[in-house]
Amino acid sequence: MSGMGDKMRGTAEELAGKAKSAVADATDNERLQGEGMVDQAQGKSQQAKGGLKDKLDDLGDKIGDAADTVRDKVAGAADRTPAAGERGAGQMGTRSGQTTVKAEDLADDRPNRTRA
Repeated sequence: MSGMGDKMRGTAEELAGKAKSAVADATDNERLQGEGMVDQAQGKSQQAKGGLKDKLDDLGDKIGDAADTVRDKVAGAADRTPAAGERGAGQMGTRSGQTTVKAEDLADDRPNRTRA
């Protein structure tokens, strides 16, 4: 049931409890008075449940919107061309004028060296 439906059901139950309490007061019926009080409490609880559902729905919407914003920014950053002086994803670790070192250049070549 939606938050609004829970709120409406809770309001109806609370009103029924108030009516039951009024009849109990008029007839001096303690059992009916207790039932009316229970119905009112259950109605208020149902209304609170509906309010909580609405808040959770709103929170879920906000989280979804935030996730969409982040996704759009990440996608936009990946799609754009880097400006002059910026490094793009394909250029990480290099700058113009620097030497790129390859893994094979780092291999140990001491056996091929001779002492002079």
